[in-house]
Amino acid sequence: MVKSWDDANKKRGGDFNFDMFRLYVDGNYNNVIVSTQIRLYSSDFGGILIHHAWMGYKFKNSDEIQLGINKVPFGITPYASHNWFFNMHYYFGFEDDYDLGIKYVRERDKLKLYAAYYRTSELPPHIFARYSYDVVDTHNEINQLNFKVLYDLSMVELGASIQLGQLEEVATGDKGDRYAFAIHAESNINNFNIMLQSIFYGFSPTGPITDRVIMAAYDAPYAVASEGVIYSIGIRYHLPLELGPLTGIDFYNDYAYLNKTNSSFYDSQMNVLGAGVTFGPIYTYIDWASGINHSWLGPDYDNSFAEGVADNKWHSRFNINFGYYF
Repeated sequence: MVKSWDDANKKRGGDFNFDMFRLYVDGNYNNVIVSTQIRLYSSDFGGILIHHAWMGYKFKNSDEIQLGINKVPFGITPYASHNWFFNMHYYFGFEDDYDLGIKYVRERDKLKLYAAYYRTSELPPHIFARYSYDVVDTHNEINQLNFKVLYDLSMVELGASIQLGQLEEVATGDKGDRYAFAIHAESNINNFNIMLQSIFYGFSPTGPITDRVIMAAYDAPYAVASEGVIYSIGIRYHLPLELGPLTGIDFYNDYAYLNKTNSSFYDSQMNVLGAGVTFGPIYTYIDWASGINHSWLGPDYDNSFAEGVADNKWHSRFNINFGYYF
């Protein structure tokens, strides 16, 4: 991993780090279904983290109910990106997000419907070591409702998502509101996959600071603008191969733009150009990730997703991730 803004990192030719080891269990017995995944990261990134843990029931008509820490039905799923870094929405809790609650799933050939209620996020707000990004520290996510609909038009799957909830101030118990709305489309044409998504979100916390909230995952909190719109597009081309264990290469580019509502804040951007190589049981991400006012892609981790800076420029991180799946 090489960071363009870190002179010491560049001087030593980058860093080689352990990412994570994961264990998962999926089961089905007499239509009772379970799914659990635990991840072991380095201590710098939170250590042992719960990815998800739920049990449920599959009805005769294939509908499902899931109870526990399960995936929030919002936006393009399972992922709204193709690369190792995800896309901008992940860092705001709108991609691959898991919370504690109950979800109903109804999927048919053309129409898919999802409804869920989450009492809270997966952990208390003072614990920053978690997999999913949530509002933390001074506020806690509670009483979240999610509704999502997908319709398949053969060449493209169109969708809309709604998320409504509250923010409870830890010190006083006072409650503010939060919302997110998304429109999205995903298309698979020959070997191409194309994803388009727009997310309109807002946090209305109680207390003296209302123009930002604190979010965290991997034991590393930062501030984010309390209101904005995230636009994103992702394109992938899959090249099938038959060269021994080399069976395919995915070429992709994922881009996102965050338009912050606060006129005194500076917008954020993210772009990841890369390739994913399948070599037997090993999948390798080779990514050139770049960002403007991006907490993970630049020198200002704490405030890039909030006010940012006016004269910020593109900062980049070159990353190769090897994953062995068995």
